[in-house]
Amino acid sequence: MPDTPSPTPACTTGGRLATWTLDRLAAQTIVVPVDERNVGAVRAEVSAGVGGVILFGTTAPGDLAAQLQSLNAAAPSGISPIVMTDEEGGAVQRMANVVGSIPSAREMGASMSPVQIEQIAQRLRSGYKHRRSHGYRGGLHLRLDSRSRPLYH
Repeated sequence: MPDTPSPTPACTTGGRLATWTLDRLAAQTIVVPVDERNVGAVRAEVSAGVGGVILFGTTAPGDLAAQLQSLNAAAPSGISPIVMTDEEGGAVQRMANVVGSIPSAREMGASMSPVQIEQIAQRLRSGYKHRRSHGYRGGLHLRLDSRSRPLYH
């Protein structure tokens, strides 16, 4: 009787992660901060396998996409870090030159209707698409501060 070939194991995320060392797995849980004008400053950390990079600063440079592409090329096994910003509006704004100015969450909650806030969210979504063209792959979430008055009952 001929031998039946054994099935080839499927390549799965779990199977791939099972081959990683504990240090490599731990590195994926780390996010490193960097000034958005010089993302190459964390090249060594990305080469070591960190899972994320958080951009700080207020104005995205024109060559941000190229900087991020160069940074991603340093990632081991082609597993690029997640790139993100802390975009809260008001005094905490990143890349305002890309997405425009955003009121603080408290200001929106106190003085804007849900429709007006939704319009800001739509504008941010459009800005997020533009950020993606700059190599940004993190999420962009609008946080509402309803301490001054509830928006939805």
